[in-house]
Amino acid sequence: MRDPLNYAILRCVLDGGPCDAEDVIARLTPQYGRYRAFGRRAVTEALMTAKQNGILEETSASLADDGALLIKYQVTEYGAALMRRFL
Repeated sequence: MRDPLNYAILRCVLDGGPCDAEDVIARLTPQYGRYRAFGRRAVTEALMTAKQNGILEETSASLADDGALLIKYQVTEYGAALMRRFL
């Protein structure tokens, strides 16, 4: 059984270091690629929500080949403690 998608996204950043939406999608496609809600928009929204809740922080930004803004996130100390406790 798989974790809920938002948990998997957070765990991907926790385990994989600074990630942007494209990095997360590349890592999680084998498990979640067939989910209708699994796409750049949903992953970006999950990352931004975690940032607003203090779990993630922005580290850098760049542009994707299609001109979309890609923001790299890393886990905060608070976020790491919270995820290790509950995920």
